[in-house]
Amino acid sequence: MKRKKLLWEIYPSYLLIIIVSLIAVTYYSSNFYQKFFLEQAYEDLKSRGEILKHGIYDLIPDPVLLDQFCKKAGQDSFTRITVILPEGTVIADSDNNVTEMANHKNRPELIDAFKGSVSSIARYSDTLSKKMMYVAIPIEKNNVVHAVIRMSISISTIDEKIRQVIYRVILGGVLIALFASVVGFFISKKITRPIEDMTKVAQYFSEGDLTRKLLIPSSIEMAALALSMNSMASRLDDKIKTTIRQKNELDSVLSSMQEGVIALDRENLIISINPSAAQIFCVKPAVVQGTGLKESIRNYSLQKFIADAAQSNVPIERDIVLYDNGTKKILYIHSSPLIDIKHEKIGLLVILNDVTKLRHLEQMRQDFAANVSHELKTPLTSIKGYVETLISHKHSEQELTTEERNQFYSVIERNVNRLSAIIEDLLHLSQIEQIEGRRQLTMIETDLSDAITNSIQTCKEKAADKNISIEARLRSKKKINADPQLIEQAIVNLIDNAVKYSHEAGHITIESDIDSFESEVVIKVSDNGPGIGKEHLNRLFERFYRVDKGRSRKEGGTGLGLAIVKHIVMAHNGRIDVESQPGKGSCFLIRLPV
Repeated sequence: MKRKKLLWEIYPSYLLIIIVSLIAVTYYSSNFYQKFFLEQAYEDLKSRGEILKHGIYDLIPDPVLLDQFCKKAGQDSFTRITVILPEGTVIADSDNNVTEMANHKNRPELIDAFKGSVSSIARYSDTLSKKMMYVAIPIEKNNVVHAVIRMSISISTIDEKIRQVIYRVILGGVLIALFASVVGFFISKKITRPIEDMTKVAQYFSEGDLTRKLLIPSSIEMAALALSMNSMASRLDDKIKTTIRQKNELDSVLSSMQEGVIALDRENLIISINPSAAQIFCVKPAVVQGTGLKESIRNYSLQKFIADAAQSNVPIERDIVLYDNGTKKILYIHSSPLIDIKHEKIGLLVILNDVTKLRHLEQMRQDFAANVSHELKTPLTSIKGYVETLISHKHSEQELTTEERNQFYSVIERNVNRLSAIIEDLLHLSQIEQIEGRRQLTMIETDLSDAITNSIQTCKEKAADKNISIEARLRSKKKINADPQLIEQAIVNLIDNAVKYSHEAGHITIESDIDSFESEVVIKVSDNGPGIGKEHLNRLFERFYRVDKGRSRKEGGTGLGLAIVKHIVMAHNGRIDVESQPGKGSCFLIRLPV
């Protein structure tokens, strides 16, 4: 099918060009007249201001006389004249009382004038309730702006003249357009029919149905357009699918991240928040998205961090503390500017990590180092003191008696034994931790009854010295997979601990039972000793932690026994708990999986 050029189809409708031309002429004329009249008004106001500014400069020291001068000059020239000082204070005005006028320092027409340049602007005046043209002229002396004279007139008359011109042009254009519309009606129907078809298909495109195809019109130009639109729809469909796939992938990544992610725009509105961040602050992503951060997440530390990050052009980081139902939570926050494809900052990206456990471990590490130093320093100081005493008396005239020397040796030996016990327990604890980390236990079928019986025999002599009785109640004969030596050591440590802190003629009970509901074997070591305060229970299994430090050292403990028990139990995938009240004894429970 032979296609014709679009030119030969639209040529008979040349009258339509007249309408376009009339509109263009109307638009151009209105702009030209408006620009012409405004330029004339500007030049006129500038000339008047230049004439008046020299006289006004001399009257600046006398505001009353200056105000009278402005009112007289404004009345004679039908111009509003205002004089403003650099700080924005109006000292003279031809139309208003200066005492009732606001500070003008931030008026747009005055900002450049205070810098020494003539400026002008046409805007609506709230004071006079009409559109005005303002020309601000600096009054300078020795390159110093002493004041600004602002000349202004109403430009409402200019707008009225322009409207009259537009009205006449439009009236003539309407008459011509009516005639041209009759001539071009039948031609336009033929031309617009393919365009209407394209419009219908384009509507399908706008609704997301990009599978539709345009029919190819007869004209070359329309055919090229239809082919381009079909090609555009096909490429757009591919790009939309790619974008949706990338968005889904990004959403999947953000949803899978353990770290919280919050994206904010320049106004601190939430662009995006992933589930981890929403869970941290107990909010719903769909609810807070698009809302302000201050309204959605009421946390002063976070808001202070966001304010600091917004003012910085480099990433910053900080720890903040949250309290959730009385539970302390430490968050490590890192921020970085949010950059678009043009490398312009459009907001802020905030990443949150829950480092509560990490900070707790750091604190425990610091406490451990301090406690080790203290525990080692105490016996070493004692040893050093007695050794120095022995050396000093060796070279002095007054020698120590054999009894005194033996006493010193006994103290030194006791402290050396204490150091040896501490180091031995530390090495043992380190070995257990290494085994726990690698899970390389010697797991065999272990009878807990034998382990408990052997443990009692080990501690029986020490208990007899304090007239403490030990009773075993073995309700479960079930065997478990465990390292028998480590399990026995854990039970020995608990019994030994109970013996140390129990009163004379006390009583210790060791029980074993099976918890069918939890599928666990429970070993319970109870005593009727002095008990432990609630404030100590959470830290009882820390290295070198002591409830009564003086008494603990007196009993000969290293402060590592319960820590060793804890890590032995953890190495067996179990857990240990303690129940105690002051004056009511203590109960330690080892729970091991069956």
